[in-house]
Amino acid sequence: MLLKFAVKDFMEDRELKNISTYTVDRYTRTLSEFHDFCLKDELINVEQVTNTTIKKDLLHCQNEKGNNATTKKLKIKGTKIVL
Repeated sequence: MLLKFAVKDFMEDRELKNISTYTVDRYTRTLSEFHDFCLKDELINVEQVTNTTIKKDLLHCQNEKGNNATTKKLKIKGTKIVL
């Protein structure tokens, strides 16, 4: 399955569950950033994403964006749910 469709399906599921607007926004931003990161490595299918891919993204977010531990935990949670 294409990663962009997995993200879209996940977001539609979250909206149907009536989660807060803040949570939907947080998932949207997190998964959009992750999708963009994967595209840079030419990873377009969910099956191509590995634990190493997720670790590389988290290191990128930590080193380049200055994300703290709490932000990284939220990103891990969102990414695991989709994959």
